[in-house]
Amino acid sequence: MADQLNNEVERAFAELQRGRAAAAEMEKNLAERSTTVTTKRREVSVTVDSRGALTEIRFPTPAFRSMAPVELGKLIVESVGKAREQALSEIMSSFEDAFPGDQPFLDLVTGVAGGRGTFRLDQMVADVMGMSHEEFTRPAGESQ
Repeated sequence: MADQLNNEVERAFAELQRGRAAAAEMEKNLAERSTTVTTKRREVSVTVDSRGALTEIRFPTPAFRSMAPVELGKLIVESVGKAREQALSEIMSSFEDAFPGDQPFLDLVTGVAGGRGTFRLDQMVADVMGMSHEEFTRPAGESQ
């Protein structure tokens, strides 16, 4: 029984280490990722980082010069919004493979269906740790 428990602990630890390595790789990839959106008529081009923060605004052609300031401002705001949506969509689709289940990761985090995210990593970890603690502290031969 003790050998079986040790094997389970070793497997769980190895899985944790693989998860940590995968998370570090994801974090590195996110830090390097950016999304650029350019308007149809090429008046403006905006770039956001993986968190959706605006990192660059460019004017690829002189077409912006003939626009009214209010119109140009609106176009910039819309472009930033599109870039943020696109960045979020790309990132979430890359995370979906890492999470099991039928519900898309984006729905879990943002609560698209319910208006509020239902995914609570802190609660999930607490639940797993609680189960592990109960499992390891239960006297031998006693069942749940």
